[in-house]
Amino acid sequence: MTTGNYAAVMLISYAGLRAREATSLRWSDVDFDRMVIMVKRTAIEVKGGYSFSNTKSKKVRVVTILAHVAEELRRIRIEQRYDSLRMGWRNDEDLICLGVSGAYLWHSGLRRRHIETIKAAELPKIILHGLRHTHASLLMEMGVHAKVI
Repeated sequence: MTTGNYAAVMLISYAGLRAREATSLRWSDVDFDRMVIMVKRTAIEVKGGYSFSNTKSKKVRVVTILAHVAEELRRIRIEQRYDSLRMGWRNDEDLICLGVSGAYLWHSGLRRRHIETIKAAELPKIILHGLRHTHASLLMEMGVHAKVI
């Protein structure tokens, strides 16, 4: 799994983001001091490319992240910077979740690689969006109010 795939699955699982929100997230959307992510946009795949649009609710959503998620994001950012220098990649969009060549991580490819990983690991089948629901279920078990989730 590329770093971008790993980052996307981590953000879906541990922050409850939608897959297309995760793939459109920028480094500038992460506030490491406050331990939050500002979800401002979502990715739309259009003929011949991709675009970004407002989120489903059309509002910025602030999502609190756990310390280990922030640490992983910091590690990913360092690795991404190293790869971009070594490979000559440009990240003009400032994206967190990059594909193998340093370009936008396509949702369809993320979904396909997730399915392949689940099969290879012989884990029960769960779709990407199911990870988002699992995140919500775990928060409910911890006593977080449904309106907060």
